[in-house]
Amino acid sequence: VIRKLAKELNMVLAYLERAKGNIVSNTDMLQLAAEAEARARGILFSSPRELSGRILSAIDECLNEYEGENSASFVDEWYRSADVASYDSTAAAAAYLGAYGPRSILKYQEAVFALLVIKGRLPKHVRIIDYGAGPCVGFGALVDMLGVLHKCTGESLEIEYVGIDRSESMLEVGEHFCRCMKEKADIEASYELVHVTDFAHDTAHMLIVANVMNDGEGNLDCYPLLAPLVKAISGLEDIVVIEPATEQPSRQMCSLANTLGSVLHIGPCPSGESACTEWSFRQFYKRVYPLECRCLGQWASAARVCKYSLALMSTVSNPRPLPEDGRVVVGQPSASGWAMTCRQGQKQLMRIAPGVTPWDIVNGNGHLIR
Repeated sequence: VIRKLAKELNMVLAYLERAKGNIVSNTDMLQLAAEAEARARGILFSSPRELSGRILSAIDECLNEYEGENSASFVDEWYRSADVASYDSTAAAAAYLGAYGPRSILKYQEAVFALLVIKGRLPKHVRIIDYGAGPCVGFGALVDMLGVLHKCTGESLEIEYVGIDRSESMLEVGEHFCRCMKEKADIEASYELVHVTDFAHDTAHMLIVANVMNDGEGNLDCYPLLAPLVKAISGLEDIVVIEPATEQPSRQMCSLANTLGSVLHIGPCPSGESACTEWSFRQFYKRVYPLECRCLGQWASAARVCKYSLALMSTVSNPRPLPEDGRVVVGQPSASGWAMTCRQGQKQLMRIAPGVTPWDIVNGNGHLIR
């Protein structure tokens, strides 16, 4: 109890210290009203999910520029090898963009939108660091989503994007993709791409870490990678971690914030300081595009489903609010409708209503609240 109170006190003190020189007026923030949120959801989260025309066009332009004769051969190698993937050519990076880009973009949009809904606001001029950016699908996802929010709210929005990656080929293809998306954007957008060896310190509102802390990248333990990265970024308010739905990273998501000082885990399940190791992930269906089929080859059937685990953390925001009898669905529903639920670290197996999916909030009877 004393340790918990001490951490909460340190968080309050850290927040007040930052607030001294960082008071932001409401005019500098995008605040999403219910009507605008509903409109944005209708555009971004159709069923099945779809990419916007400008994103598809930008991916096509990149593939026309860099794609090799047989993109599917790269994917075959990545699927069959237990080694850390090597993206040592622009053709390999382009194959990755075509094969995995569409699913990654939709995951980015859902994750960052969830953060916006929990916080209730976002800087109108936001600076975001995307660590493990790959071919910079995060830039496309964010420019597109902020463009939708601009149309739904009428607010002028601007993004500064910093993409960091270990592969020069990924960054080269990513630069082309960013340029294509910037030309099509209806908000102010700028980007800077940095090789991981050249990164030491920066300033940003938000850090996104996607598809980095997993066995495919050779990082089995999330904390040793994330902790020094968080310390290297000044002014950091929010952290979004998007990882595969595989067991190793998924079981670490809810406990990441416990060892990051004044950082608090706020969603998708506000588990408090519990050392939760639930294998929790979300999935949704999307439209499959010809460019994905071409790049994935025999693995094309995988393009229909997006699966991912997620951690949303913040230094300035409260956890996702739960109604008095609300519980977050954290497990996959069984065929008979039973699923593991959680309320601030307290688990309970419940029968849930049809159509309820992981990270939805249900009441004591298992019916959807939101």
